Amino acid sequence: MNLRTTHVFAVAGLVIGAVALTGCSAAGQPDVQRRSASASPTPTVSAPPSTPVTADTLRDDVSGTVVRPLAIVTDFPVPADAPAGGVKPVLVEIRVTAGTKFSNDVMESAVSITRRDANLDLVSLGLSNPDDLTPAMSKAGYTPIGTVPNGTTATGWIGAWMNPDTTDYDLVYDRPAGTLLHVGGSDNGKEIAGSRSITTLTVG
Repeated sequence: MNLRTTHVFAVAGLVIGAVALTGCSAAGQPDVQRRSASASPTPTVSAPPSTPVTADTLRDDVSGTVVRPLAIVTDFPVPADAPAGGVKPVLVEIRVTAGTKFSNDVMESAVSITRRDANLDLVSLGLSNPDDLTPAMSKAGYTPIGTVPNGTTATGWIGAWMNPDTTDYDLVYDRPAGTLLHVGGSDNGKEIAGSRSITTLTVG
């Protein structure tokens, strides 16, 4: 089923194989000579610095999507091309499992960072990972989460510009209402209720 307003995320996996070459021995020699070659060890990539958060898991009971906050970064350096107005970047690592009840996927715009207890009627949601922040995030090792296809799970980062005076944050999952399209029977054209859930991001 297709839900008109639900969005999409893509994940790519990388599998690294290691091959070990065993040595050969020369028979009939007083001193047995062995040559061996082993695969170079896979370099250990350190995760970029962050602080774990305690937070509720965000759930969309209609689509089956689940969003789990993992960590936060509140001292990310402000890029040189940051917007004017003294904003600061805040990054949150999330794990998204896109639901299977619809064929549509989940985009990073469905998850937003806001100040604590913000009036969501007055806040612009869906602005995660702006173009003037994601290059600096990627360069520093905070890989922005992309589109997550339905039925799959991905872990990555969302970033947002925040007021520099903000010190406490919420994470908001927001999916607008939509209409089922291209489905058979009486469900075609059915209106689907939106879903919004909020959790407080507590450090530690």
